[in-house]
Amino acid sequence: MSTTDETNKVSSAGEGAGTEDFSFPYPINVAEDLTVEVVTEATGVPVVQTLTTHYTVAIDASTGFATVTMLTAPTTAQWLTIRRSSPMSQESTYRSHTSIEGDLDTSVFRDMSQQEQIDRCIKMQSNDNVAYTGGVIFNPTLPSTRLATALDVLQLNAGKTALEWNSANASNATHTGQVTGSGVLTVDVTAISDQTLVTAATGDMVLIEDATDGALKRADISTFLDGVGDVTLTGTETLTNKTLVTPIIQTNILDTSGKELIDFSKATGAVNNIAIANNSTGSDPILSAIGDDTNIGLSITPKGTGRIGIAQATLSDAILGTPTSGTLTNCTGLPASGVGSGTMADARIASSNVTQHIADIKPLETIMVSLGDEDTALTASTTVRKTSIRVPWGFTASDIIASLGTAGTDATVIIDVHLNGTTIMATNKLDILTTAFVDDETATLSTTAFAKGDLLEFFIDQIGSTIAGASPTVYIMGNRT
Repeated sequence: MSTTDETNKVSSAGEGAGTEDFSFPYPINVAEDLTVEVVTEATGVPVVQTLTTHYTVAIDASTGFATVTMLTAPTTAQWLTIRRSSPMSQESTYRSHTSIEGDLDTSVFRDMSQQEQIDRCIKMQSNDNVAYTGGVIFNPTLPSTRLATALDVLQLNAGKTALEWNSANASNATHTGQVTGSGVLTVDVTAISDQTLVTAATGDMVLIEDATDGALKRADISTFLDGVGDVTLTGTETLTNKTLVTPIIQTNILDTSGKELIDFSKATGAVNNIAIANNSTGSDPILSAIGDDTNIGLSITPKGTGRIGIAQATLSDAILGTPTSGTLTNCTGLPASGVGSGTMADARIASSNVTQHIADIKPLETIMVSLGDEDTALTASTTVRKTSIRVPWGFTASDIIASLGTAGTDATVIIDVHLNGTTIMATNKLDILTTAFVDDETATLSTTAFAKGDLLEFFIDQIGSTIAGASPTVYIMGNRT
């Protein structure tokens, strides 16, 4: 067989299932003359395949060309490389011309295999190891790694005759040169450490990226030290039109005279705070309590005996607490009749503008009704009432509770109240749990407005099991209207 083609390998992109056969259109003697590698594009690492385990080889008897059949087709993310790499051995006994020709072919194949490996090596220029006028002979042999330490740099020696290890490690090595055109300069900033800081002065140079062409250029640091707009750690500067995003203020904000304007303190584990919002024309700015809690108040605490002054205030749903003394001055907008529940012991209202008198403040009142004596055990009925009354005046109910003189056992005592024939507790009635003397405070009023003369009827819907219970009393709290 003659061998004239110098090509020694082929590469093919994987196409997934259905493409398992790959042609090697160059002569070989035996299947072992081929090396098959699969490279995954994501890693770029070649993986040598094993004959019969990963692939088989069929050789054309007339041409010596081969067909490699992969037992698992390479995927579209893989490349297949078939290389001729004849073994470095010759096992034939020369007894015929056929054997001699085959061995000669193998020798050529071996040469081609070696050439393919050489093609993948780093090479010198053809004249680099030849003496020439004014030149030197360069020895490309790598120096022994026994002479190297971690992070040493491989470089030319001073005479340019050989390679040597730079005993200074990479973090301290000095490299000279320049980047031009579209070249890239990469600087490992982690290697720039333990340097002595110096005071910048005119003539010191810095590297900056030009916004126009993206080039890395030198600039005199004096360009940045003109004193205009510089901010220092200890100096006193005026910042104008600056946006502060989540600044951390340790203690206070001072006025232009250096006096405290606002002091700050922090609470451990704080989750609630205040928000300040501006507003548009015709709308008021807003000071709000915000945070993680569902209900958040806003506390304003004066110092010592100092007071809180609110000019032209409009209080909406305000809770004034229970002041024991004091004077409300220049108040307007008080309701024409009662102001709801609460107490104002010894409080004074002083102003000609006040139109509401203390006498008009309606106190919290209770309608109390007994449903039985202390000795008679309770009986249950949702239709036969225990007692009834007529409402003596207009009334707005705000709460309802019940009690027993003798507690029921083994079952809940349930009490209902009807207004003009309809329950006033549509969702939860008065429940007095077993062995308890008062209800569990789960009753909900569905009707709260009582008119003068309305009929209130009282029913025992359920009694205790072993002991029925006795002496029930119902209390309805609210204000006259």
